[in-house]
This record gives sequence, structure tokens and C-alpha cells, in this order.
Amino acid sequence: MSLLKKIMSVAEPATPAVEPSNLSLEESLVNSLVNLNCHYEKRTREDGFVAYDFKYQGRVFSAQLNNNGARLTICYPYLYVESLDSLNMVRHMCNVFNGACFHHKLYYSIDDKDYRVAVHCDMPVLKVLAPDDLVERIDSIFQVQHDFTLQTDKEIADNKGGHFRDFEYQQALDAHETIMAHELEISHQSADVSVRSNEDFSFTIHDFMSLACDDTQVEKYVKLRIIDGEEITVYDDDATIRVLPLHKGLIEVVEPESEFETRVVKFAAQDIVMIVDYLDGSDVQHSLTINLVARDEDDSTLYYRAYAVPQPSDLDRSQSSRTKNEQKNQPQVVSLLLACDKCDVTRKLQEFDYMWKDAQDKLKEKDPSLNDDDIIFAQLANGHVGLNFYWGRRCLANGYFAQALKHFFNAYNVLRYESTTTVSDALSQVSYYIGFCLCEMGKYDRAFFYLDINRNSGKIDQLIELINAVANVGDMRAFFFIDNYLRTVEENFGEEAELPENIARFVSFLRRRHAFCLINFGKLDEAEKEFKALLNDPESNDYALGELAYIQQLRASEEASKNVEPSKE
Repeated sequence: MSLLKKIMSVAEPATPAVEPSNLSLEESLVNSLVNLNCHYEKRTREDGFVAYDFKYQGRVFSAQLNNNGARLTICYPYLYVESLDSLNMVRHMCNVFNGACFHHKLYYSIDDKDYRVAVHCDMPVLKVLAPDDLVERIDSIFQVQHDFTLQTDKEIADNKGGHFRDFEYQQALDAHETIMAHELEISHQSADVSVRSNEDFSFTIHDFMSLACDDTQVEKYVKLRIIDGEEITVYDDDATIRVLPLHKGLIEVVEPESEFETRVVKFAAQDIVMIVDYLDGSDVQHSLTINLVARDEDDSTLYYRAYAVPQPSDLDRSQSSRTKNEQKNQPQVVSLLLACDKCDVTRKLQEFDYMWKDAQDKLKEKDPSLNDDDIIFAQLANGHVGLNFYWGRRCLANGYFAQALKHFFNAYNVLRYESTTTVSDALSQVSYYIGFCLCEMGKYDRAFFYLDINRNSGKIDQLIELINAVANVGDMRAFFFIDNYLRTVEENFGEEAELPENIARFVSFLRRRHAFCLINFGKLDEAEKEFKALLNDPESNDYALGELAYIQQLRASEEASKNVEPSKE
């Protein structure tokens, strides 16, 4: 017999209502159910678990008593039911509501037989219940059900065709890609200016004014007004204004007052406005408005954007008579993305020191979990190199290529003057990481210099990145490298031998890159022949199909250009 049928057919005999005072939690529950005229069934297990299944307004509930009756939880078993196709959406909405609801806990279960997902709701009760209390709690569950159903149905309708997406993963991926885009933009901004503030360096208002005002020399700052909503902070001292961090007012930095506290860096506002009044070399006063806007943040960095907006000139007849030199001295509109590090140097040193000692201990114990990078890290004797090697890898793992590059260059500049075997291994790996970061940033020419160091290393990941650099830049040497490595594989394994899985994937990669380079040099027939041969390779099938379609597009474009008649005068 189903639970619903049991509840409908079995009822405890009615007992006189009792006042809730001086009752236990269980007694107050029974008293409330009797007062509300709810049919219920009591279930008791050997471990002391007690549950009262009851029906209220045609809905099935279960009141569960734990810890010898000291804790009561009201459970609504079927708050929402949907096809299993919408599992990811339901899971996503459960997480959204759990983050917003204080008393209600939503979770789900899967019914494979009926191919559906059901959402359940738990609500804890911490005090003796009166009938009105029980009604109030159940009504709050009904309200959550209404809101959850409304929002979830809308999300499912808005995302038709995408119900198999993993929304948590997609959100994390989007956030990660956003941070990567910010780091890439920062790396492509002016190479002469560091826009990253940290414990040791601040990008100041004067640094930004030097960019925003272009050729206009700021001789003296007259006044700075920082506007945050209705609050205005005014500075009128030239020396003070020059050294103020640009993020003043937008980002709050709280320095630790004791060794037990950590440095806190957080957004204090979402946007602020700065108005800077200054004198140029001719003692002419100008005014520049700077808009600062909080963009994104992750575990280690805050990102914000600064827009410089010059004050509009007066609209009068004298404007037409201004000289070009005066117009040239007008500040230019500038938009700059900046970063502020959350993590202080002390914390970075502490984390590195712990991980370095841990790696060294594992190396002594010959821990099989250590990979090649961990072994190199454990064998490093120079703390400066180790710190930058460790944090470079951490940044690289998060996709922060510009930050990682800074750390790897610091390590490289020390390692290249060393000569021991251990350091040579480290130099080889650091060179590879520098080249990898530069490739990800599209700087293939620079990347080749560092990747070429490892052309004879025999490490497949290093060789792959070297070939990617020369192939993507359109360098003829790509054919030399590819043919050389294919010949090496053939010499070591023979033509007919079954290759190890990693070598087989490397050979597939080499053949794809060879055909790709043929396209770059306009040899479409040869490229087409090679890509058709790769259709039989599971590793290369999808890529080959895309490139064959691209070859057809190139041919169609060439044919269209031949058929265009020259224009007649």
C-alpha cells in the first residue's frame, strides 16, 4: 500500500485538545495535528527515529523527530516534480533557493523508473508548536513551492534545447573565462605601465593622469573630489593627490594589526567618480572626470575599470579661433582595465614555504604521487626561484597567463645563470611555461625563443607547444620540426608497430599540424588529401572535417574573386 493511501485510510483516534505549554516537542506536534483535524500515521524505527506522516490541504507531509525527540523537521516530499531532462536546471534552482532561504532546505531525488526528478523541502522546528505555528510553517513551505515552481518553469521554458547543460559548471566556466579575458586585456595594454596594485605598489592618480592627459604636463594638482553616492571627499594638497591610489574610495584595504590577522582587500563601492582640477605648464587650469567601476573578482584579484572624460569646452565663438596646439593639449578619452591583488606577500610566502617543505618530505619518502613538476619544485635550492615557480604554476592553473608570466620570468632570470643538472631541468620547464603563456597570449614569435630551448627534450607536451608556435605564426620551419619528429617516431617504433597511446596521439597531432601548415602556404590540394586521410583517425576526425569545410570556403572565395569583372569608368 502506498504512503498516500495509508495516510488516507488510517487515522489516530481523536483526542481532546491540550494547551501547548509544558508539552514535549512530540506532544505539541500531535496536539497541533488534532486541533487542525489532520489525519496522521506514526512510524517508529528500532534506532529511535519517529515520523508522523500527515495530510494537510490535500498535500502529504512528514514530521520527523530525531535525537530522542529533541529535534523536529517538517518534510514536504514533493514540492516540485519534473522530467529528468531538466535535472541540471532543477539542481541549479535548488542551489539558488538554498542560498536565499534561511529556514527551508531544498534537495532532490531521481526516479529512474518514471524518468523524473522530485524536489523535497525540509524545515526545522526548534520550539514547542501551537496549531497556529504549524500552519504558519506549512504556509511558508507553500510559498516556497509557489516561487520555486514559477521560477523553475520559466527557466526551463527560456532554455529550451539546453536542458542537459550543467548550469553550475557553465557559471564557473563563464566566470573563469571572464577573468581570463581581463588578464588578456591587461597584458595587451601599455607595456610600459604596470596597472596591477599590490602590497608593494599602487597605481596612483598621477600614473593615470600621465596616460589620460597625453602630451599635457600636469604641473600641479589643485583639487581632487571623490564622489561616492551622496558623500564627497575633497583633497587640495598637490603632494597628497599625486600619491593617492587610483582605486581610493572604490577599493578598501585593511592592513592586519596583529600576526593573527590577514590583509583584507575588498570593493567598498561599485562605482565612484573623481573630478581632478590641475594646472598645466602654462598655469592654465583644466578639469578631468574619472569614472571608476568595479568589474569582477576572484580569490586573488579585484578588477576595475577607469574611464577618463575631459570636461566639455565652453560653447562660444572663441572656440573657432583656438589653435591646433591648444586643441592638442586637451586630455584624451582613456579607458583602462586595472587589477588589485588581494593576497599579500606574507601569505604567499607562508603558503609557498609550507608546500615547498611538503614536496621535499614527499621526495625523501619517494611518494609516487609526485609528478615531474613536483620533483623539480622539491629539488630547487633557491627560495626566490621556488616561490616564483610555485606561484607561476598556481596562476597558470587558473588561466592567469600574464600573472604567471611575471613569476616565470623572475625564475628564468636566475636559473639561466646556473649550470647544475637540477637547475637545468627547472630551466627547461620554466622556459616551456614561458613559451606556453606567450602562445596563449598570441605572441608566437616571442614564444618560439623559449620553446626552442626544449626542441630535443623528448617531452611531448613541450614539443607540441613548440610546433604550435611555429605553425600558428606561419613559419616554414614547422615542416622541418614535424618531419623530424615523425622520422624519430618511425626510427624508434618502426612503421607497422602498434604505438603507445601517448605516442599515437602525438603522431596524430603532427599530421594535423602538417596539413594545417599546407593551408597556410596555399597548398590546398595537398592539404585536402592529408585531411581526407585523417578522417579515418578517431583523434583527428572532427578537426579534419572542419578543415575540409574551410578549404572548400577558400576555394569558393578564390573562384568568386576570379569571376568579378573589372569596373569600367
